Amino acid sequence: MEETEKVRLTPFEKNLEIWKQLWRTCELADCVAQIVDARDPMFYRCEDLERYVKELDKGKECVMVLNKADLLHEELRSAWADTFDEMGVKYLFWSAKAATEKIEQDAILEKRRKALARLEAEEKARIEAEETARREAEEWAECPAEARAREAKEK
Repeated sequence: MEETEKVRLTPFEKNLEIWKQLWRTCELADCVAQIVDARDPMFYRCEDLERYVKELDKGKECVMVLNKADLLHEELRSAWADTFDEMGVKYLFWSAKAATEKIEQDAILEKRRKALARLEAEEKARIEAEETARREAEEWAECPAEARAREAKEK
C-alpha cells in the first residue's frame, strides 16, 4: 500500500492485532464513540470506521465525542453543531478537563463533609463526656462523707 498509493503507514497502522481488536470491538458494540479533538474534528474523524460499523449492522450507532470543547468559543461550537446536524452525524461536546476538575472539586467537598462530620462527632462526644463528669460530680457531692471515704478506698 505504501508503494502503490504513496501513503505512509505508522507502525500502529501496520499492526494486524490492533486492527483485529478494533474489528472485534466494533462487532460486539452497540455504539461506537469516536473521541476527536473539538478544535479540528474533521481532521480526526474516521468516516471509514463509521461506514464499517454501519456495514456490520445498520442499527449500530456511531457518536462523535468532541473533546476539549471548553477551548472553543460558543459561536464555533454552534457552527460545528449546525454542520454535524446537516450531515446527520450524532455528536456530543465534552471537556475532559472540566469533568476532571468537577470530579476533583467533588472529592474535595466530600473530604470537607467527612472532616466536618468527624469534628461534629468529636464535639458531641466531648459534650457528653463533660455532661457525664458533671453528673458524677453532682452525685459525689450529694453522697454522705462515709460513702465518699469508702469509694475512695475502693479506688
